[in-house]
Amino acid sequence: MTGSLKGNHTVKNILLITPMLDQGGLEKVCVRTARLLQSEYRVTVAVFDGRDIIYDVTGLDVVDLKLPSRPGKIGKVLNVLKRAAKLRRLKKRLKADIAYGFGPTANISNALSKGRETVFSGMRSYLDLQDARRIRLYAKRSDCLVCCSQLIADEVKKMFPGKKVSVLYNPYNLQEISELSMVNNPRLPWKESAKRIPLVASMGRENDVKGFWHLLKAIAEAKRQGFLVRLMIIGEGSFLEYKKLAEDLGILTNVFFTGVQKNPYSYLKQADLYVLSSLNEGFPNALVEAMALSIPVLAVNCKSGPAEILMKEYKEVTLKEPFEADYGILLPEPGREKNLDSEVLEREERLMADAVRSLLQDPQKYAYYREQAKKRAAEFSDEAYSENLVKMMHE
Repeated sequence: MTGSLKGNHTVKNILLITPMLDQGGLEKVCVRTARLLQSEYRVTVAVFDGRDIIYDVTGLDVVDLKLPSRPGKIGKVLNVLKRAAKLRRLKKRLKADIAYGFGPTANISNALSKGRETVFSGMRSYLDLQDARRIRLYAKRSDCLVCCSQLIADEVKKMFPGKKVSVLYNPYNLQEISELSMVNNPRLPWKESAKRIPLVASMGRENDVKGFWHLLKAIAEAKRQGFLVRLMIIGEGSFLEYKKLAEDLGILTNVFFTGVQKNPYSYLKQADLYVLSSLNEGFPNALVEAMALSIPVLAVNCKSGPAEILMKEYKEVTLKEPFEADYGILLPEPGREKNLDSEVLEREERLMADAVRSLLQDPQKYAYYREQAKKRAAEFSDEAYSENLVKMMHE
């Protein structure tokens, strides 16, 4: 255990609550939190739906409440009440001192089941702030609103003046990421050529919020400009509509969708550049993971996370053009409306293409951001996360 936990016995039993443990950022942070705390605390992870667990939970105490999501308003309301009732009984049985929810649905059931324990509500995405009514369902009964970025925390403080709000950046086991990246060398679908074509990577499940259509159009635009690059998207989903878009754009043979991978790092390691094209984030794990592997990064300046990761002071960023930040390059936000028309190219997609080409064709700039990426990733270590979390728990 990397945090300074020994000798403090005011907190013994910790319950972490997450909807599922399938692929996803908040799920990954939940499992990592359990791992970091289990040597000094009794930690239990409660999931609403224990099917399709992708993360390694060996040695962790996982309780499946067997209450997966249900359709319809009535079904959702009943589900919330059932989850809260089961959590209340679980908390009593475990004698939980702290119950920490990861994401809105976990937060609501956690707050509604509140007893004598301290309730932490994890604010994991800027998108969540758009539903103020849902936040109010759990904010009032929460002892602390835990935000994964400073920008989210600043907004939450405006919404709930006087409420305790803390910032806790995500943890990263940098050594493990490095080791896993070397476990194997998966074959990519392209044959080696005398002149190697640069490989751009992005990670995330098939979800509109990831903005992958912008990235595909940018890759196609780079090709149109005479600069050929390949694209690899690592994540869960069929990506059928994106494959069709790639075909329409004339780049299908240069795009590889890997599907979900238990070890994405062995794929990611092979990339020359990482691009984040998201419309919204909380604190994008994949961006830091790419940087941990010394991969230079381009990131849309969406809310929230990228500016805080790539700049020392995120409030200093205002951009209409690609911005050479301290640890990577920030891109202006593209349109939010999904557009799969291969004939339509937004200005921001062209700027993304220009930034990809510019960085990959400039050896000096590329080497600089490769070094800066690794340097910055080291600041988001397990050690920093553990120390801050322990401090929060014992305040």
